[in-house]
Amino acid sequence: MVEIRNEFGFLFSTIDAANHLEEVFRLRFEIYVEELGFLSPEDYPFPKEIDKFDAASVHIAAINPKNKIVGAVRLVFHSPLGFPLEDHCNYPIFWGRRFPERQCVAEVSRLVIHKQYRRKILHPVFGFSSINTGLCDEINPIILGLYSIGHQISRERNITHWIAAMDSGLVRLVKRRGFMFQPIGETINYYGKVRPYIIEIEEIQKYMMAQDQKNAFTSA
Repeated sequence: MVEIRNEFGFLFSTIDAANHLEEVFRLRFEIYVEELGFLSPEDYPFPKEIDKFDAASVHIAAINPKNKIVGAVRLVFHSPLGFPLEDHCNYPIFWGRRFPERQCVAEVSRLVIHKQYRRKILHPVFGFSSINTGLCDEINPIILGLYSIGHQISRERNITHWIAAMDSGLVRLVKRRGFMFQPIGETINYYGKVRPYIIEIEEIQKYMMAQDQKNAFTSA
């Protein structure tokens, strides 16, 4: 198990216990089915949002000081199923490019944050402003914590690249934090209008090292 705790008292950890996974699936149902209507409730009667890629994934959760899961993301690894993005793109994202081997790629998928931890007039899932209101210029710290754990897991598994489907607002904000995702395709309808992106793990490592140096300087 890999875990860290941030300055707000949130624990970020990989999860595999059945009860914690159930809590993540219920949170995904609450957001993707009930709140946003991206998925039909008739297809998820339990109510939990689960798909075929969950078995090929590492699941990461954000746990608040009351021990409740309030955010989650999964890293989907190469398997015979392919990647979730490939089910939604009408073009081959791994074709005609200088791409890494599939076993060196993970897709960042199903990123969710409980509505209690999102600011007002912000993105309904990720907790940031995707419009130029001037009200929010910072990425939600829950996302940073989840990404930090994902980065550690990726290095342990020799993952060299992440792919992800993101809207323009999230891309702008993560780039301000040093996560330099690059587009690898055109806009698609994948639970909203998004584009597929890729980033090298080395780029994420640069950000993590910079944060460690900043924290060391602050503590001195």
